[in-house]
Amino acid sequence: PTRRSSDLSLPAPAPPPLLAPLATPGHKIAAIENLGVTRDQLDSIDFTDNSITTLSNFPLLRRLQHLLLSSNPLRTISPSVPTSLPNLRTLILTNCAVPKDGLAVIGEVLGKCRKLETLSLKGNPVQEAQYYREWIVFNCKKLRSLDFERVKEKVRSSVIPSPSLPPSLLPSLSHHFPLPLCPTQSLD
Repeated sequence: PTRRSSDLSLPAPAPPPLLAPLATPGHKIAAIENLGVTRDQLDSIDFTDNSITTLSNFPLLRRLQHLLLSSNPLRTISPSVPTSLPNLRTLILTNCAVPKDGLAVIGEVLGKCRKLETLSLKGNPVQEAQYYREWIVFNCKKLRSLDFERVKEKVRSSVIPSPSLPPSLLPSLSHHFPLPLCPTQSLD
């Protein structure tokens, strides 16, 4: 007798096991290190309420999408973060210590996180900087939520760097912030 193809069907392969997020809140961890042992198996990491002062030292973690670092004395973000975490979608830095004068650098670094959709810097000194919201929204093109508030397209499209600045100066503005911003103007 002949067999039909439906008789030969194999069971579908099992999906990869879902790993619980790495959660280390309250352990007073001073630095991010040894994440290579996770073998890029985690979607999210929670470093809330630790002693981390800089967001750095990540190996390439393609799978990591959500990073929670609230209530840390975090002051800086390494320029290597966008390349180490290419699929980062959520970064929560609520109640950290990101300084007011670090806005330009933070905007430039996070602007290179091409998939970043949710960012919270609420409760940080940087939130008080002039043009804070505009600068972050201008740099982070895919951002949908900033400080737990929706980013409206109207805000995104109405803020551009001042036309009085030559385009060649834009990449080096980290030394000249606050960046003058103005509403979109027609070039008639």
